[in-house]
Amino acid sequence: VGAPISQITNGSRQLQLRPTIDYLLNTRLNLQFYFTQTITTPRVSNAFRNANTEGGLMLRYSLTQ
Repeated sequence: VGAPISQITNGSRQLQLRPTIDYLLNTRLNLQFYFTQTITTPRVSNAFRNANTEGGLMLRYSLTQ
């Protein structure tokens, strides 16, 4: 008879990128640029590829010295 055939029935592969850039404006003020992208690629043919992207900047002020 033939050899057994394996077939993927479930699962996905996920890739996530999360780079950030921090810039110190002075001793109390910090500026951060961020970017996040998550890509999900399914292993089966009846599901869709999904991508989620977000980005922005954050300004942080420290009250301590």
